[in-house]
Amino acid sequence: MEVELKRGQKCLIKSERGGYFFIVEGLLEIFGMQLGAGEKIYVPIGRVFPILVIEDSKLILENCDLVRISEDLFPPEWFKTIERILNAMEDKKNLSICVLGYTDVGKSSLILLLTNKLVKKGYTVGILDADIGQSKIGPPGVIGAAIIRHPVLDLSDIPMEVGYFIGDKTPEGHLLPQVIGVSKLFSFLRNKCDAILIDTTGMVHGGPARALKLYKVDNVHPDFLIILEKYREAEHLVKLLQKSANEIIRLPSPKTLKSTARPARIALRTYSFKKFVKTAHEKTIEVKFSDISLQECVLGTGYPIPNPAKVFEDVTILWAEVSPDIFLIITREPKHLHAKEELTAKARRLMVSIKTLFIASRMNVSKETIKHSPILSKMGAENVEAIAKVILRANITEIPIRIIPKSVYENLYIGLLNKSGDLIAVGILKDIDFQHQKMLIKALFFKSQNDIAIIRMGYLKLNDNWEEIGKRRIGVG
Repeated sequence: MEVELKRGQKCLIKSERGGYFFIVEGLLEIFGMQLGAGEKIYVPIGRVFPILVIEDSKLILENCDLVRISEDLFPPEWFKTIERILNAMEDKKNLSICVLGYTDVGKSSLILLLTNKLVKKGYTVGILDADIGQSKIGPPGVIGAAIIRHPVLDLSDIPMEVGYFIGDKTPEGHLLPQVIGVSKLFSFLRNKCDAILIDTTGMVHGGPARALKLYKVDNVHPDFLIILEKYREAEHLVKLLQKSANEIIRLPSPKTLKSTARPARIALRTYSFKKFVKTAHEKTIEVKFSDISLQECVLGTGYPIPNPAKVFEDVTILWAEVSPDIFLIITREPKHLHAKEELTAKARRLMVSIKTLFIASRMNVSKETIKHSPILSKMGAENVEAIAKVILRANITEIPIRIIPKSVYENLYIGLLNKSGDLIAVGILKDIDFQHQKMLIKALFFKSQNDIAIIRMGYLKLNDNWEEIGKRRIGVG
């Protein structure tokens, strides 16, 4: 469809299926960036482009809708605040601006508009994207940082310099990693940029949200804390954070902004993943348990029980390990309630036997006892002694026994880190071979591939097209 626009007109372009618009002639301004004839812009599902017509223009729309509007594209207060920030930049470099607000208030739009205004003045801008559910810098589930020196139409066009893996689409349950991630990336950008802009999630209500915003802002102590609102839904944050920033500015949300439906949010995350795939190096790799440390999971943190299927006389058991605070058993498929209760009882008896025997061995009971035990003989004296030392100071009756199927880990979103703890890739955990103790991973590398030291388990589950297909519950596995 071809449309003509007159100078000074304002409109919104969006797409229900994902589309394009092509500028045949004329000049448009989008988020403070000017685009002329010959430009073709992709419009993802759920994304809206606010257009100011600078010169009479002609567009061709493909699977896009154009809505002419009479309202301001952005509130006048936004431009006044941008002007204040530009004036502040003349007196102080390394300025930091943090943007807070509920979902669908325009946080990313304000950051993009401000970014383009700053780079036009010759400033280098660092973007710290902590909105893990709707990531623009890097893939979803990752706090990303980028450095920008030229105007951009979409922050997702900027390659991620560094990232901090969270592995979920919500900060709930991950408050400490969120704060640490923001702190690490802020430190990275601090001496490289004239200004740092921090985007945040829309989680602002409730105790965990208050804690997250408080300690995130307190850690950074921004020069400007901008709070976007449709009404006064962030009143509590203003009072809570009034001493944690040099200046708090409350701004209205654009009247033209509409809520993004859940299917569109999911589609935007898939789009973000696929865009990241194009910039990263995709590779399928095998990683041995012995070569890495596992994080954000119980698996790999305990002492493994040798031959668990023989020890428990159950061929469906693939793996078992004991820690002072948990006994993990992984089965080939989910166990029904009765089987779980029976296996739990066996695991409890095993711990009692091991601990009792170890204490008895200190009283010079012969190791021959182990050889004659129908259960312990299958483990070997050295393993029995090692496990006994692990649980010796624990109350055996209070050690939780977790029985989970292998499927908990299948298609799990993971982060791959180097020895320094820096994220070098994200991936999908395709399979775990418990017998040979190795993992099969479909990985997307954006840094060196030769230094994998840590695998951080995430919580989203993805198919081979990087689409969401499920989730691992916090505390499971």
